[in-house]
Amino acid sequence: MKEFIGEHDNNKIKVLDFLINENKSVNMSEICLATQLSYKTVRSVIDSFEENTYIDKKNLEIYYNKVGKVESVKLSNSSHVDVSFFYLEKSILFIMIKELFLKGRVENKYICENYYISTTTCIRYKKKLRDLLESFGLEMTVNGELKSEEYRIRNFFLHFFSNASSNWIFSKEAYNFLEHSLDVEFPAIFQMDSAQKELMRLLLYITIKRNSQGYVLVKKRQIDLEMKGKLSEIYTDISNYIINYFPYFENKPSEIDYLFVSMLRIQVIRMEKYVEDNELIVNIKNTPNFDEICNSLIDSIIRTFFKNNKKSHNFIRTSVTLFFIYAIASFYDTRRFFYEYEEEVYTKRNVYEDELFKRVTGIVESWESEYKAFSRLLNIQGEKNQISFKRQVYLLVYSLLCRIEPVQNKEKVKIYVQNSKVYIADIIRRKIETIFSDKVVILDIYSSDVDLFVTDKEYKTTDTSTNKVFVQTFSDYYAIHRLIEAIDNEILNKINSASYE
Repeated sequence: MKEFIGEHDNNKIKVLDFLINENKSVNMSEICLATQLSYKTVRSVIDSFEENTYIDKKNLEIYYNKVGKVESVKLSNSSHVDVSFFYLEKSILFIMIKELFLKGRVENKYICENYYISTTTCIRYKKKLRDLLESFGLEMTVNGELKSEEYRIRNFFLHFFSNASSNWIFSKEAYNFLEHSLDVEFPAIFQMDSAQKELMRLLLYITIKRNSQGYVLVKKRQIDLEMKGKLSEIYTDISNYIINYFPYFENKPSEIDYLFVSMLRIQVIRMEKYVEDNELIVNIKNTPNFDEICNSLIDSIIRTFFKNNKKSHNFIRTSVTLFFIYAIASFYDTRRFFYEYEEEVYTKRNVYEDELFKRVTGIVESWESEYKAFSRLLNIQGEKNQISFKRQVYLLVYSLLCRIEPVQNKEKVKIYVQNSKVYIADIIRRKIETIFSDKVVILDIYSSDVDLFVTDKEYKTTDTSTNKVFVQTFSDYYAIHRLIEAIDNEILNKINSASYE
């Protein structure tokens, strides 16, 4: 989202991102060092937090010294997306994109009169927006309308607005209508959590708006779908929903296909992984050898990661095929829709994840070299797009592994507890076992390979290389919390050091 927000407000988001990630009191020098901003800029940013209505002031603590200078700041339990939306919402580029979505065009006169900017400023922003949209594969005409492949336009709006805020940012009337229709038509099909429901509402609203503005999908269907089992039932229910609530839609079969495929891909509908007749066969028209090209990558993924899990092969094939449909219609580097993308944060992987990423990257690179024409069709030329494509395939495979493969029994954290007070050690041991159960093993006899040593005193005979936690008694609230945190860290270390095999 950085590209849609001015530099001054991006600095505010950068500071907020650091504070939210730290989730503790940090002094001004730490903030300046982490954000690479001057003290004066950071102080100005902190002073401006008062005007941000999305920051819950109960979660914000600012500490001053005796002369009124800010010493440290703490922002706890806050949503990065929501506090950042305050700055996106007042951006002229965001306002123009919202107008483009709601009205189908950006009108200079309306923008100037309602947002109090000059015609010259409006034209300058409009040119900037045109250049930005072009970088997403979209074209904005002189009249301020979007002229591109309809699937690409809709998916851009879906990415943009779903990442902008967790709240509904359009009319209450539209929200109430969609909420009612979803509750009436879909409760028996699948249970949606709040995130899925928000995506479903947005997907439907984009479809409604584009149709009402005359921007419809082509009459000749772009894909042939053949489905079995529950997927067929869901498709029928979506068809009935569109026919009953939106009789004015043109080219209903194409609209139903779009909604069905989109709902599956963004996981509003979560397919059952072990139902063999839950099969989706897709043929994309005007894309020669689609089956061969798609199956080549699918077979490599199955052969590498799921060879012994034959009952899930249909589920895997459907999931990868849906990703391909999305990629052909409108592949985007989704990192561009994040408010703050820190490469170090988003690419930091443990041993298992790093090995998995390397394997997926190898598969994709081999596949790309074999089908170069298809990679051009996906519009993944350029280093950034290629990296993003590999990252998205990696996330897809990782997600499939999480859903299909059973959790392996990881190495347990070995803990030894001693205490000079009678009875206390046994009670501390039980507390640990109650909280962490199968993730730890409590040793009866001290061993040099123990991961965590819990004691009330520093004994000279203790192995100095062992991680120690001092706990006087089981009723010491602060000591028990330190102990829980130490065990959590040891468990995480075990997970992060575990290999893929």
